[in-house]
Amino acid sequence: MDKLKIFFKTVLPLLFVTLTIAPSQSTASDFPEMKVGGYLQFYGLYQHQEDVMPVEDTWGYRVRRARLTVQSQITDRLSATSWLEFAGRQNVLLDFHFDYRVYRGIRIRGGQFRPFGQSFNTGILGSASVLFPERPGITPFNASQMGYDAFRDIGVMMYGSVGQLSYALFTTNGSGRFTQAGSQIQSRDFGGGSYGGRLDYTISPELLVGGHVSTNQQRNVVREGDGPFDVNRHSGSLRLRTSGLIVPSGFTQTEFVIGSRDDTQEFNYDGLYSEAGLELDDNWTALARFDYLAQRYANGNSDDIQHGYSAGFRRLFTRDDGGEFARAAIHYNLIDLPDDRLQHTITGVFQVRFF
Repeated sequence: MDKLKIFFKTVLPLLFVTLTIAPSQSTASDFPEMKVGGYLQFYGLYQHQEDVMPVEDTWGYRVRRARLTVQSQITDRLSATSWLEFAGRQNVLLDFHFDYRVYRGIRIRGGQFRPFGQSFNTGILGSASVLFPERPGITPFNASQMGYDAFRDIGVMMYGSVGQLSYALFTTNGSGRFTQAGSQIQSRDFGGGSYGGRLDYTISPELLVGGHVSTNQQRNVVREGDGPFDVNRHSGSLRLRTSGLIVPSGFTQTEFVIGSRDDTQEFNYDGLYSEAGLELDDNWTALARFDYLAQRYANGNSDDIQHGYSAGFRRLFTRDDGGEFARAAIHYNLIDLPDDRLQHTITGVFQVRFF
């Protein structure tokens, strides 16, 4: 019932704006427009964890993601978007933001969204497009350390593309998604929050480079009865993507992420993932990935390092016009955890889109 309430509280305002305000803001006969869609991810998995007593084996089925989106094109310049998650226990609202095209190559986004000033894997790549069932360890870890919740925060972002260059600059609260109307921050010094940006440059159709820098700086924060405390965190990343550069039907993506935290906890961290794919035909792709995540401490404690190895096959299902409506995949993942435990997971995935 609570999720239905949130659904109507988010969808109905968009519908109201689309049907009442939009006609007075645009003379184009094509507006307003509203699209409703989403996707479902269904997993079947088996997991075996070694070097624990007793040995742990887990298997079963899981609805990993069940998401609904409502997109409203209010005028030729103004749009609004919401994403709702029904697979979680609480906090169903993922995104609720507007986008305004100021000029060619300049757009403004405001509301709750994924800031682009984090890794490409979490800041831009949607969950419906990830190559493997779960993201590499370093990217969600970096997002959570920078204060994001489900990779999201509340604020304002300017973004766009000029020629082969894509850019983004943002400022946000630095405290994740909202839990009630307004802000969960009760008080802090003026100017506190998260700031950052990213650049991506397409050198050629076969090669792209990019990266981000961001910082979360807050002083004398009181939040939900906790504090005062300071927030002092930094992160950055470098990304390299290739497509058909070495093998005509192959592609790769490598992203290195680094960060630091010096507030309620003190440590540095770094990590990397490198994934590759080989298109076997129009629908089948073979995939592989290596990743690692390292937490490094300056107080004499030993570093925590984990490595991950993944491989699998993916099958796309497309309509006559080439648009994807479903995908199926089988993946194997091995994680070498910091305490020398090994975790093996075999996952079967079926995803269907209903745009």
